[in-house]
Amino acid sequence: ISSSARAEEGANDLLNATLWTQSSVEFKAASMATFKLAELMLDKALANKDWTAALEQGDAYQSKPPAVILDVDETVLDNTEYEAWLIKAGKGYSSKTWAPFVNEAISDPIPGSKEFIEYAKSKGVEIFYVSNRKAPQEAGTRKNLKDLGYPINEKIDTVLLRGENDKWGSEIGTRRAYVAQDYRIVMLL
Repeated sequence: ISSSARAEEGANDLLNATLWTQSSVEFKAASMATFKLAELMLDKALANKDWTAALEQGDAYQSKPPAVILDVDETVLDNTEYEAWLIKAGKGYSSKTWAPFVNEAISDPIPGSKEFIEYAKSKGVEIFYVSNRKAPQEAGTRKNLKDLGYPINEKIDTVLLRGENDKWGSEIGTRRAYVAQDYRIVMLL
């Protein structure tokens, strides 16, 4: 076997990505910088009543209260603990192993995400968490977010998962449309 073939044989993109996310200063810096930029853009969005980030927004949205929609996985919650387990176990993704991981509620926060969300809340923005996690994983998802101190509105459903109702399949546009009924979506992250 040639040396390049041996190098390819030992290559593991999941291992490289997981190690980089878990240990590199560059990942943390890039994530924090991204969320700081999001704060600046949020201020611009709030100042311009015609600003919307969603194609699903429809007409007459300018007077609706502002909202930000954030994806959960790898935007708010860092799931590299699951990825590391996959690597160690020599396995690939499976809903049979993913669901128990989600329900353990042990994901870490993505650097800068909580600070951005707290900033948005301080500006009167409603926060919605959207994920293609399945509806039975909502309790674990909510627990993980709450345990890490992320704000969740208990008066309305702000954690929107796949299959939560008949119209919410894997296409997240249906959940954005749901939010757009009552809110001006100023940012999608």
